[in-house]
Amino acid sequence: MKTTEKLQNGMLRTERMLFLVSFFVLLLFFAAELSGFWHHCGVRHSAPWRLLLALAICALFYCGGVLHSKRNPQSRIRFFLMVLFFLLYLYLIVSFTLLDPSLGRGSDSVYTDFAHRHREYAARFVNLRPFQSIWKVYIQGLLGGYLHPYYVLLNLFGNICVFAPMAYFLPLFFKAQKRPFVFLLTMILTTLTVEGLQFVLMVGSCDVDDLILNVGGAMLTYVIFRIPSVSRFLARLTAPRMRIKSTPWE
Repeated sequence: MKTTEKLQNGMLRTERMLFLVSFFVLLLFFAAELSGFWHHCGVRHSAPWRLLLALAICALFYCGGVLHSKRNPQSRIRFFLMVLFFLLYLYLIVSFTLLDPSLGRGSDSVYTDFAHRHREYAARFVNLRPFQSIWKVYIQGLLGGYLHPYYVLLNLFGNICVFAPMAYFLPLFFKAQKRPFVFLLTMILTTLTVEGLQFVLMVGSCDVDDLILNVGGAMLTYVIFRIPSVSRFLARLTAPRMRIKSTPWE
């Protein structure tokens, strides 16, 4: 009995410490975001580091949630943590696509002069020909040696992965998103909205290839998550104690 109590007390102390550290790091993260820390300190390629920090925050919170759910099997804390992770993910989407100066967004975008800016932007950063940017810019640039592999990886792999988490979150929170056509339509509209905002704000590039990569990556992840074994694994991450008959991803 004493051993069980010691174990419970140890789990409780570890859980509280994990949540305390998680909240502290989360506050530091948003303090750095709001103060422009990454940009002012001249941190190059800050996007991957910010993403890794956000993932670390999620991991700390989740570990605390695991300990909490072991002590309180009926608790839905993991589900509420998923809501928090989804909100953090949405923030990163907005930041990376519209605000991050290191990615050519925000106030440090190449266009600060309002005169003729849309015409110049459209001439340089708008592409409506499918696969033109993928082939002529990234693949030929990489093979020709005049485009750094980091830039190619950031743009191609980043565009494929940027909306992939939607395949997890949307079916979890919205029943209609379990239907493939509804999810596909949502991803198309979401990507078009982002591309439209980039055109209006003249940040990044407005590129049909981004639409192809964004939607393609999201749909590929959606198909993978519908594999029964994968779907049940995702369900246990969210609600480990429930009897799984069907999941949001099937």
